[in-house]
Amino acid sequence: MWCYDCPSLGLLGCGPSREDAIARFESEFAFLWDEIACESDDALLPQAQDLKRRLTRLVSSPSRTAPA
Repeated sequence: MWCYDCPSLGLLGCGPSREDAIARFESEFAFLWDEIACESDDALLPQAQDLKRRLTRLVSSPSRTAPA
C-alpha cells in the first residue's frame, strides 16, 4: 500500500501501487482546488477561506505556467 499526504491541506491519497496513490492524491487536490480555491471568499466559511489561501500560495496561475 502506497500513501501520499499533505497534512497542512488535509490531503491523503492511498492505493495499491505508487501510481494509484498519486492519482488519488491528485484527484483529492483537484477537488479541493475546484471546490475551495476557485470559490468566492463570500461563499466560504472562515476555515475554508484559510484553506483557500494556503492552496493559492502553493499554486501559480495556470496561465503563467502554461507552455507557449
